Amino acid sequence: MFVLAPLKRPPIAWLWTGQVVSGIGDELRSVALVWIAVDLIGKGSAYLTALQSLTVMVFSLFVGVYADRWDQRRTMIAVDLLRAAIVFALAYAAVVDALSVELILGAMVSTAALMALYRPTVLASLSRLAEGAEMMHAVNGLMDGTRRLARILGPAIVGFLILIVPIPHFFTLKGLALVLSALIVVALGRHLKARPPPLGPARLPDSMLDELKAGFSGAFRHPIMRFAFVNMFIGSGAWGAIFMLCLPLYFQEHAKGDIGAFGLVVSAYGIGNLAANMLVGSLKMTYPGRVLLIGRLMMGSGFLAMALAPDLPLMMVAAAFSAAGGPMNDLPYLAVVRRDFGTAMVGRLYGLRTAVDSAGILAGMLLAVIALDHFGPLGTIGLNGAVYLASGLLGIRMFNR
Repeated sequence: MFVLAPLKRPPIAWLWTGQVVSGIGDELRSVALVWIAVDLIGKGSAYLTALQSLTVMVFSLFVGVYADRWDQRRTMIAVDLLRAAIVFALAYAAVVDALSVELILGAMVSTAALMALYRPTVLASLSRLAEGAEMMHAVNGLMDGTRRLARILGPAIVGFLILIVPIPHFFTLKGLALVLSALIVVALGRHLKARPPPLGPARLPDSMLDELKAGFSGAFRHPIMRFAFVNMFIGSGAWGAIFMLCLPLYFQEHAKGDIGAFGLVVSAYGIGNLAANMLVGSLKMTYPGRVLLIGRLMMGSGFLAMALAPDLPLMMVAAAFSAAGGPMNDLPYLAVVRRDFGTAMVGRLYGLRTAVDSAGILAGMLLAVIALDHFGPLGTIGLNGAVYLASGLLGIRMFNR
């Protein structure tokens, strides 16, 4: 089934629209936060991102259980509105010149905790809107593509918005996007009507720890999942170091603080993401291990090419090539989860995946601070690409899985 086919169903189309709008706002908020933090404390901003990733990692280990069991519609609405309040507060603080490192840190940590719950909740809710495995795979691709579409549209309009909208009001735009997303979920009331969770109500933390342990052991016994997790850890660390630290530093040091150039590279990455998402999401997932392996090799070699690119256009091409590996990790992972673990485990295993991603970003940011002293921004990008490429080669045995 073509990845866009589910949009013929109005409830899916509306939910997708809300996620795209919110995702574009996420990109505006992220660009603004990264740029302001690097401007305030330079490479020390890596520690802010590392703490944010630690927050996501810790919360993701537990909240996936609740994503499977709570009323997903109410959870999505509540999280959207709480996140909107946080970014509106950031906008106000920036306008009155009261935006501090401490306030940025508080906003990053609280938003990260909420997002750890939001993402698996959205995925867990999709089974109410899609019918059959083929449509479910297409809807997975469609919803996964919202982030990737946002990576094109969000950063691509930064260069335009900066001419007419002060950077602090990027936060305002994000808040408005979140309010719209919440209203769309409200309007989907009967389509996302609460029903008894397949695993019963959420229980006390001691029971959650038992379920978490079972989820870990089950996932790591699965060869494809094990390969996916190892590469998620390394790949997320490389991506975080490159796009949240090395590139902003490079453009501030060597391009006279050109936030537009930074936005163009991120946008090129988004274009590669979306193109690969539409292709992979439209194909039957017969050999998920093979797709994972090819994606890892593309992403690692693309990162390496970014470091070697002699100019901005070639860096953008390399970023787009590396980005194609993103959907070639995410969609096979979701396909294996639904095929081999069942719908009732989606929230929990996506939460586990988010925790692994966040642990990778945490490690990648901390190691990047050290590497920057020795190799500089471009050298650190190349080092991350080489390490990730090597880790992908370890999965050759997955080719026929």
